Amino acid sequence: MSYRLRFWILGLAILPVLARAGTVVVNGFGGVPLITHVTSMQGLKFRSVVRQRTDYSCGAAAIATLADYAYGRHLTEDQVIVGMLKVSNRKVVQQKGFSMLDMARYLTRLGLHGAGYKVPPALLVKLRVPVVVLLDIQGYEHFVVLKGVANGRAYLADPALGNRSMSLRRFVKDWDDVVFIVMGPHYDKHTPLRRGLRPVRVHGLMAAVERNETRNLREFGVIPATNF
Repeated sequence: MSYRLRFWILGLAILPVLARAGTVVVNGFGGVPLITHVTSMQGLKFRSVVRQRTDYSCGAAAIATLADYAYGRHLTEDQVIVGMLKVSNRKVVQQKGFSMLDMARYLTRLGLHGAGYKVPPALLVKLRVPVVVLLDIQGYEHFVVLKGVANGRAYLADPALGNRSMSLRRFVKDWDDVVFIVMGPHYDKHTPLRRGLRPVRVHGLMAAVERNETRNLREFGVIPATNF
């Protein structure tokens, strides 16, 4: 059996496995199969987004997304749910889902700091870190990660719908004017959650928070929230 024939048969044998793994085998030069890696549309949609698996876990998935892709804390949605249930009221969570207060308490256990801030809509474009926001979508409250605002659009890492964008006007209509910022050591200034958007050295933001320097916080586009 020739080398080329053996190679071709091997390609046929592994084709079913490779197809499931996200690869495609195509005919190359002289009929020799070539292997190329592909990413499904679903995979692209949820790239750098932790997907929510339950109706009430959008908050947990949003925190897992920030922890994983902005701070290198490789946490699953299930791990975050278990951790947040330890610092929250289980009955309330079952009825309404997790709150920003639950998020803040959980993050403290991870050595991170979470806080809510009021942001005037006009200053959203100045935000330079990914944040968690709460949207009211036709009466359904839903946590997503706001990656940033540019060119009149809000770019989201949505635990239910994946990476998407919406007009800034529609975003402001659905949003409650509060952003939840996660701060701590080892922030990745090249986080994929800010790809294509202006990066920031997050320790400067943390220092402003710790010193309660409202003027410096405004440089990041935030002011302390009064309802959180």
